[in-house]
Amino acid sequence: MPDAVSAVESLPRPTSTRFLSYEELKAATNNFEPSSVLGEGGFGRVFKGVLSDGTAVAIKKLTSGGHQGDKEFLVEVEMLSRLHHRNLVKLIGYYSSRELSQNLLCYELVPNGSLEAWLHGTINCNLFLNCIGPHFSSTT
Repeated sequence: MPDAVSAVESLPRPTSTRFLSYEELKAATNNFEPSSVLGEGGFGRVFKGVLSDGTAVAIKKLTSGGHQGDKEFLVEVEMLSRLHHRNLVKLIGYYSSRELSQNLLCYELVPNGSLEAWLHGTINCNLFLNCIGPHFSSTT
């Protein structure tokens, strides 16, 4: 019976998107410099970077998920690379290495901040309500 490692080795690389070298992604983020971190979530950190061709990108460095995670990662890359919608960021490429236990996703950079910031953070959604609040007061 084949083990998990040989099962992953037999998986073909997704062909619908670019395979990027670790060195290129490392250079794009200045060696994954902490000052390049855009955000962090349950699946890893996201770094801002610039590829060698000048493309501004967001690189998600995923937390290790074991060999089963590698298989799922490659399936996810294939699926994400085929999804196209004006409200979704484009997957530019990926990097995956069993030996280094590294999985990275490279997306186009959307410069207007994160969805979380728009919903909960730096954008003050209550400003409008504060401006019209006194007009609806029970005392007026």
